[in-house]
Amino acid sequence: MEHLGIALVALAYAVYLFVVAIVGRRKFGMRLRACKDTESRAAFYRRWALRNFLRYGVPALVGIILLGKLGTLWNSGHLLSNPIGLTGVADRSTRLFFFLLAPYWIIVRVIQGQRSLKGVSRGKPKALAALNRYSKRYPPDSSVGLMIPRNDTERRASLWLTLSAAISEELFFRILIPAALVIVLRYFFGNRLSSLDTATMAFLLSIAVFGLMHAYQSWRGILGTMFLGATFFSIYYFSGLIIASVIVHITQDFSALYVRSKIFERAESYRIT
Repeated sequence: MEHLGIALVALAYAVYLFVVAIVGRRKFGMRLRACKDTESRAAFYRRWALRNFLRYGVPALVGIILLGKLGTLWNSGHLLSNPIGLTGVADRSTRLFFFLLAPYWIIVRVIQGQRSLKGVSRGKPKALAALNRYSKRYPPDSSVGLMIPRNDTERRASLWLTLSAAISEELFFRILIPAALVIVLRYFFGNRLSSLDTATMAFLLSIAVFGLMHAYQSWRGILGTMFLGATFFSIYYFSGLIIASVIVHITQDFSALYVRSKIFERAESYRIT
């Protein structure tokens, strides 16, 4: 079958990254904990951004080209060969709905961020209670807590990570891995799986891998990341444009790092020094 070898290599590489993520989840926290000053932490964010691009972005681009799936960058119909029986990828209204989810997501996250900032700044009990719940779930010395930038210098450095992670991970987990899975599943199962079954398995496996790659965020982080992965994939697949899911991913990571850092900075009870 055409491109089977490339698909198998792509999946083997994904397994390798999964093993590295599981084995190195504790080392991640240790490395970040070793960065005591702002300069070293900012450098850590930049290295992390570059590593993400080299680990996910470059292999994804190469794999997409070799698999002949370059068209998936602007039309997701090339990804799963329209398994759900819709015209093109979806009818015009469905495509428009999912494409508009991107700006809607941005607006919602901006409003939520502003409300949280104002609530914490004014000492509103509801906002402070939400912050305390988060701090208990992810203490400042946990891997997730350590990820939060502490000042403007670190926040600026984290922007590189936000862009790198969103672009690289969307290409890798929303295009390369599902495309490789479809090719392999069709080869080994043939007519025993319908197009819908093949697409569903590729979808579920890709978001499972995406979640497990974030093992350093604990089981809550894994489940949350799986949910986000399903959301990103749906926006991409039904809108037909990878840029839509990239924008949503950027907004989510910006909120999780930059905005949350500003909230913590304003909360005296949870100030990171």
